Amino acid sequence: MPLNAPIPLAGHHELAEFNSNVPDLDDWLRRRARTNRAGGTSRTFVGCGGSRVIAYYALKFIQLLNVRVADSTLISKNERVKSLCGRYFSLIRQNHGVDAILSQSSDPILYLPSSQLHSAWRWNYGQPLRQAECGDKQFVPQILYMLIAGHVRTIAVWGDALPAVLPEVDFVLLARQEGANSIFGFASWEEVAKLLTASGYQNGPDGFNLDYAIPPTPIAEFVQGFAPVDRSELVKLSPDRILDEELVQRQLAARQN
Repeated sequence: MPLNAPIPLAGHHELAEFNSNVPDLDDWLRRRARTNRAGGTSRTFVGCGGSRVIAYYALKFIQLLNVRVADSTLISKNERVKSLCGRYFSLIRQNHGVDAILSQSSDPILYLPSSQLHSAWRWNYGQPLRQAECGDKQFVPQILYMLIAGHVRTIAVWGDALPAVLPEVDFVLLARQEGANSIFGFASWEEVAKLLTASGYQNGPDGFNLDYAIPPTPIAEFVQGFAPVDRSELVKLSPDRILDEELVQRQLAARQN
């Protein structure tokens, strides 16, 4: 079944048979997508086979004030605003939807395990509320996606050792200021977790809650001493490009049979 380019959700689109295997997301599409559009709180875009919806993503904007941004140059102003306001694309694909994407796209296939995608979706969905609760005392990053050494990795930005709530990701994108320049570097989650645990912080269900007023010396030294990377290595990926690994492998295996 061919998959059309994403278009705004409209009244003629059929939602009843949509099934992403994530009940909360299926229910949201059927019960809230059109209501939210009418109320101006979110807008949903769908990919269809005929009039039947087989994939969707939703844009939601929630205004947050007095949020400190660790990264002022890597992400454009518009992207920073979207990030801080809780922008997140949720693209849910069924088996035939993935097959259509694989058939029509000449780009490299980018994917992550479904459990990791769902975990990132849940974090980003709740990120605006967490940031509102923290106010300007702590920075709550979104989970981003980057291409590192040819593989999709989850990323959280952590700049200048700011007090933050850090979710568990593959890599932490560190940032520091050197004069007028922003310097970036990567640290694996294992390396960051080891540092923070040694500094007295525990990795809980929501990651590390770094609620210090002044960074402990080991943390400050770590952020000041990381090895910089060239900006050409910072390849940010749009969430709607990341496929479900299990579905991709299933479709690729089916093609070989």
